[in-house]
Amino acid sequence: MIRLIILTLSCVLVLVAGAQTAEPVKKTKAGTCFDSDHPNYQKVKNYIATYKTLEDCINSGGKTPIKAS
Repeated sequence: MIRLIILTLSCVLVLVAGAQTAEPVKKTKAGTCFDSDHPNYQKVKNYIATYKTLEDCINSGGKTPIKAS
């Protein structure tokens, strides 16, 4: 029984830690907001601000990137 409780708590801690380490949304000088799902996210090195969500970035005056076709 104690092992089950410890296992359950361990799983919960891993899930919570994973949620808190999500990549920030990056806002470039041009005002474009890149989230970690965008293919060019890792290429964005020079950014002026970070946000928790894409919505927060857009609400700050940012814009979504043009979709690659």
